[in-house]
Amino acid sequence: MSQRQVLQVFEQYQKARTQFVQMVAELATRPQNIETLQNAALARQLGLPLPLVNSTALVQSLPACRQRFYKKAAAFVLRAVGKHSPQLAQAIVDCGALDTLVICLEDFDPGVKEAAAWALGYIARHNT
Repeated sequence: MSQRQVLQVFEQYQKARTQFVQMVAELATRPQNIETLQNAALARQLGLPLPLVNSTALVQSLPACRQRFYKKAAAFVLRAVGKHSPQLAQAIVDCGALDTLVICLEDFDPGVKEAAAWALGYIARHNT
């Protein structure tokens, strides 16, 4: 396989990941989908809490987590959810995510810092 083909595989993976998170966030905005999302086998297989269904668990697990990939993914989920509407951004604020995201700004990993900064930016965009 050429270098270009290998890089394409990673690009496709990242695009699929982004699309997945955006779709879950969109589905979670509709109350009739919540129960189905809670019971989704995929969430159990990934070992991650489903966004918006239990955003408090997602936020509470961040400070104790030492895995940079989890922190980065969680900040990405918060960003994807928070960018959709002022109400969703406020829900993220209400569950205490701002303090957690600020802690992530101090992380050693630049990817975690960047993801946290993006999340805070998208949340802050909705109002003064």
